Order: sequence, then structure tokens, then C-alpha cells
Amino acid sequence: METTTYSYAPDLSTTGPVKIGDYWACSAGFSTEDFGDPIPDDVQRSQVELVKSVFARCRPTRAVQPDEYLTIGWLKHDVERLSRRGYISRGAVLVAASEMGINIIPVFGEDGPANEGFAPVSAYIGVNRRDVDRLLREVRA
Repeated sequence: METTTYSYAPDLSTTGPVKIGDYWACSAGFSTEDFGDPIPDDVQRSQVELVKSVFARCRPTRAVQPDEYLTIGWLKHDVERLSRRGYISRGAVLVAASEMGINIIPVFGEDGPANEGFAPVSAYIGVNRRDVDRLLREVRA
């Protein structure tokens, strides 16, 4: 499985999706132009900064193993618990990982491989799961 690192800070739009690598990210996560119109929902800078504050306390991984707990959906819920600030979008998780140079692997619909043209609907994020679990235990204590 290929790992993709997007190590640049995308310009956040206030009127629609943001470009990360070959894909568009909006508050709902990844989409592509051939997947249909990107959802015109902007990613909030305040949410990106919250995610970055959590990811800064986790070690990045060199390789990203397929693990449902490392998808943007699961991680967004973990960040919500850790920040105690309410809603965090999937797009904010993607943008934060991109800005921090954390490995991202787009996950394609219907388990189709990238070269078959399926649109990504999620992604695995290369943060150490044990670090996230440790932070969650500290919050519960």
C-alpha cells in the first residue's frame, strides 16, 4: 500500500473545498472532481488548529497500516473527545495532517484500488494509535 505525504499548508477557502495533493477536501473529507461536484463546505481554521494540537502530542508513523481506528472518521471523534470543544470535521483532520507532513493514504470507495479511478471517501492518517489511546486514557482519568 502506497503512503502519500502532503507536506504543505493548503490555502483554506471560505467558500468551498481545498486542494490537497490530487484531491479536494471539504468538511466531509476527500472527494474528486470526477466523483461529482465537491461539497461546497469550507474547512475551519480553528478546527484544523485543534487537530494539530492533538497530533502534536502523537508520534507520526513512517508507514500507515490499514486500521479503521486511524481513518479520518475515527480520529475526528477522538480529537473531539480530547479537545472537548465540540464538532471537528473530517476535512480538518485531513488539512491538519497535510500541514504537519503526516502520511495520508486515501481510501477508495468499494475497496477499489486507486488506479481504477474510484473516488476516495476516507483516508488513513499516519499517527501512532497507541499515542492516541494514551491521550484518551489521560482524559478519562
